[in-house]
Amino acid sequence: MDSLFGRSRFFVWVLPIVFCMLSASIVFGQTFGPPLFGMQPFSANRGCPPPSCGDVKEPSLAGNFYVGWMEDRRETSVYLDGTGGTLLGARNAEHLYPERGLWLGVSGSFGLNERVSVLGSGWYLFPSDNTGSETYNEGGARRAWKNQRQWWFVDGFLAYSPQTTFSLLAGGRFDYYTTKFKDASEPAGVASSPDDTADVISQGWIPLVGGQYAYTGPGNNLVIRAVGFPLLLGNVKYNETFNGATHLEGRGNWSRGYFFELFSQYAFSAGPGFVGVFGRWNATQGKAQAEIDAQPAAGSQDWEVVLTRSSWTLGGTVGVSF
Repeated sequence: MDSLFGRSRFFVWVLPIVFCMLSASIVFGQTFGPPLFGMQPFSANRGCPPPSCGDVKEPSLAGNFYVGWMEDRRETSVYLDGTGGTLLGARNAEHLYPERGLWLGVSGSFGLNERVSVLGSGWYLFPSDNTGSETYNEGGARRAWKNQRQWWFVDGFLAYSPQTTFSLLAGGRFDYYTTKFKDASEPAGVASSPDDTADVISQGWIPLVGGQYAYTGPGNNLVIRAVGFPLLLGNVKYNETFNGATHLEGRGNWSRGYFFELFSQYAFSAGPGFVGVFGRWNATQGKAQAEIDAQPAAGSQDWEVVLTRSSWTLGGTVGVSF
């Protein structure tokens, strides 16, 4: 677990450093930056730097559609720690499994004036189902699982642009994530049945702050942004059965953790809209104290539940702006 705490401290430090780097980039700006999730309108004056083009004060509207493939940086971990106690002979347990799939996303932005925009997006994952492992007591016992995942999120932001190419961002994200484990196999040192199942269900509320740098040239646009927060809120549920009889069930509230995301997009004008490519990398960790009940009548204990995942996504985007 020491590495988990180390990564948490790392991301708490990384966010302000990236924020300062983005702040320094405003001196290189040519035009007012685009909205957070999409590109600013490619107007008839595109490529004309201020002040010759004049200030754009009228409201603007833009929308994007995204398709991207996700791979994990390292396997997703669901770690349960008895913090000194045991249930059914286990001091701890950990699920490890790959995180892959196809993301579809939509975003929209509405520019209220030349400095303030309201932004929103929604993403849904079509996962590549796969197999993973679960170990108990640091590998003293284990079994394999097939898993099915569901992951989607929506977020919203208010963007304020004090300079031509830099925006300050503040908002939040609701992140729904669940993994269902089934078809247990290859047991070693654990009572197991092929009909056993396990589930982890996370509903995360993530506050977000950060910054965005945007450069617009003649018919093209580059966006780089960083957002995050050293805290994850919400709740988590965990269930697991052993040998078709004994059942573990617990629930807790996320109260610690971190979230950090880097996003970059390059697009060029195409008729009334634009096409481009994007890349995204993010890392999440949530920690909760959960009361785990063992049924029938095997007692209950407070265990720590830790969800850790990181992934990167590459894909394409198309959009329109008005």
